[in-house]
Formats: sequence, structure tokens, C-alpha cells
Amino acid sequence: MENLNQYKVQRVVIKNFKGLEDLAMNVNGQHVILIGDNELGKSSALDAIWTNLSAKRIPKEPIKQGASKAEVMVVIGNDDLKYQIERKYTEKASYLEITSPEGFKTSKIANLTSLVGDIDLDVFSFVELSKTVPGRREQVEIIKKFLDEETILKLNNNNFKITQIKETRSGLNVRIRDLKGLVNTGATEFDFEDVEKYVEHKNLNTIQDKYQVAIEHNTTWTNFVHKWCPDTFSESTSIDAIINAIDVRKKEKGNEIDVSVSEKNNAIEILKKEIAVLEENKKNLTVLADEEKQKINAFKKADTEALKEEYEAGKTHNDKVDKVKEHLKNKTELEEKTKDYDSWGGKITKVEQEIKQIISESKVPVTGLTFDEDGLYLDGLPFTEEQISTSKLMEVGVELAVAKNPKVKIIRINRGESLGEKKFSELIKFCNKKGYQLFIEKVDGTKKELKLQYFTTLKDLK
Repeated sequence: MENLNQYKVQRVVIKNFKGLEDLAMNVNGQHVILIGDNELGKSSALDAIWTNLSAKRIPKEPIKQGASKAEVMVVIGNDDLKYQIERKYTEKASYLEITSPEGFKTSKIANLTSLVGDIDLDVFSFVELSKTVPGRREQVEIIKKFLDEETILKLNNNNFKITQIKETRSGLNVRIRDLKGLVNTGATEFDFEDVEKYVEHKNLNTIQDKYQVAIEHNTTWTNFVHKWCPDTFSESTSIDAIINAIDVRKKEKGNEIDVSVSEKNNAIEILKKEIAVLEENKKNLTVLADEEKQKINAFKKADTEALKEEYEAGKTHNDKVDKVKEHLKNKTELEEKTKDYDSWGGKITKVEQEIKQIISESKVPVTGLTFDEDGLYLDGLPFTEEQISTSKLMEVGVELAVAKNPKVKIIRINRGESLGEKKFSELIKFCNKKGYQLFIEKVDGTKKELKLQYFTTLKDLK
């Protein structure tokens, strides 16, 4: 009966893949350490294995420079069942062939995925992500893939709420900044007395009406001057001058009438009626003249300049009222928007607490590992080399790799030389306990040829 949980790498054959010309590894399910200086093919060997077992890892230039084709064969399984996975590379394409223990062959990627599972969590690359802000966020996305759909849905919903709240607060913050500028400007323009004084508008229409009446009233004076003093017309003509003009006009007319009477004495009988009419006209003229003099004596010229000044003062007052009202309105709105902003901040805090609660209750595969939208935390410390040792970070990466793939149980460790002896020992014990097989790269500048070490326990290395 097949037991996928026990599948490990048994044998590897590599020809002309990347930096390697020819390499055979009889692994037999053991751990492997590849030791040597740089550029000896350590990474190429592990890339060859992981490329064969994953549909996502085909490199852009898999063929060794100078060769026309490359081949990689990896045998996985256990003592009872073995699967052979071959991949051949030409300059134009790559070809996959999987051979089952019964001898059946297939080239379907889906069958490879079903057989192997997900081995694409590169422990070293995962740890390297912790060095940058985008990388730490990518680590969070990797961890989220371990959570169940219900937890993911809750987190996404709450993160969406926070995004909406932050957008609302951002809009409020812009308005608050503008209002502060307006309020501060108003505070420099108005003192307390202005705010108290310029509260209500003055009725400029009433002043305007008075001004118009005064203009019409003074027009009467202009008509008097035009009528009696046309030759010496001036707005400054005095009442006495007009009265004198009326007297002169009356005397002139009287003299004309007297002359007419004298001239017509010889035709008295004929002109009696005309004389009577003229005398009546003279009488009427006297009456009219007296009436005009009475009107002129009673006339008082309106002070339009005073009304103009009153109107301008009222307009200035109303302008200040408008500015004070706008100032007070902005001040009130600023207070309201600030309260709203603080209120939304409280809502963000509440949602963030809900997210923390969801995360604390979620089933993350590493004890003590939590996260927020910005990064991971281990036992409350940021998941970075500044806070946590590199060996501990890699240990967490191994635990995640173990949790991610329950089928072909292999783990790749780059930069194995960074592991201390104690952490290296703990890592071996951990993988043996979980049934995982380690492939470890270790740089050693003293080794000018690639060296392979196969082992099951630390005793095998001594």
C-alpha cells in the first residue's frame, strides 16, 4: 500500500544541468550535505532536484554552457515503492516523464503535482524575505495560505474594513488640515472684540433707500436753479440768489407790462380786455412768485455725503460679519471633523483587535508565530535577523516547509554554514522526528571540489 508520507529522494542523476556536467547521488532517503567552495555546483544540484519535482521551478537557462541538451533523473519513494521522474531539456523545450513502480509512464504535470505535493517553500529564500518591508509582507501572505478559508475570509473582511476606515480618516484629515489653516488665518485677522462685534449684518437696503430719496429731494433744488438762474447755473447757487433772480424776473415782467399799458393807452377801449388780462397775469405772477419764494425759503438740501459714508461703513461692517461667520463656521466644523477623525481611529483600533483575536485563534503551524499586515512575529518579537538569530529563523522556515508538504518530505537549506552546531543538531533531530529529508548547501572555501555527505544522524558525520 502506498504511503506518501514516507516518500523521500532515493537517487539522483544529473547531466549538463546549469553548472554541473555529470553528478550521481545515491541518497537512499538520507540527509545530504553538499560542501565546497562557490561555483562548484552545489546550488545547481539542488536546483536540478527541485526543478524535477516542481512544475514551477524550470530555469530560463537549464542547459550547461557548451552543451546542447541536459537530463535530470530523480527517484523518489521508499523501500517498497519507487517513482522515477525524468526531465530532458533541449534548446527549444523540456520534456517530463514519470514512471510508476508498475512501469506505467505519464508526462502530465497534474500527476507530478499529485505525487509530489508542494515543495516550493525555499527555507533560505523565506528567511531572506524578512530583510525588506515588501518581503515581510510577502511572508505574511505565505503564512495566510496555511489558514482555513473561514479565517482567511474573516481577516480579509476586517482588513477591508480598515482600508475603508483609513480612506474615510484620510479624507477627514485633509479637511481638518484645511480647516486649521482657515481657522488660524481667521484668528490672526480677528481679535475677540471683532468676533463679538461683527455678528449681524446691517440693512444696507434702508440706507440705500434714504440715499435715493435724498438724491430725488436735491433734484428739486437743481430744478429751481435751472428755472430761475439758467445763465449762472451752479449746484452752489444760494437761496438768496434764486429769490433775487425771481425778484428781477418779476420786475422785468412788470416793466414790460407797464410799457405795454403805456403804449396802448391810445387804444384803451380796444385793449381794456387785454389790460385786464395782463393785470390778472401780473397778479398771478406775484402770487406764484411769492409761493416759489416760500418753497425756496423752506427748502433744505439733504446731506448725501453723510449717507454715502454711512453706506460704506455699513458695507465694511457687513464684510467683517461675513468673515467672522465663516471663521466661526470653520472653527465649529474643525471641532466636529476632529471628533469624527478620533471616532474612526477608535473603530480602527477595534477592528485591529478583532484581527489580532482572529490571528491568535488561527492555526498557524509554528508555535509562537503570529502576524499582522506588516510582518511576522515570533514570541512577540519581529521576525527579522535584528531581533531573532538566523538559525532560529531558518528553523521556523523548516517547520513551515514541513507543514506545507506532507507528501514528498524533503527540505532545502541554503547557507547551512550559518547554522551553529547546536541549531544544526536541533534541526536534524526535528527533521528526523517529522520524517523529513534535508538537502543542505554549505560553503567551505577550503574545498575546491564538490563533496557529498550522506547521513541519518549526527553520529554519521563524526
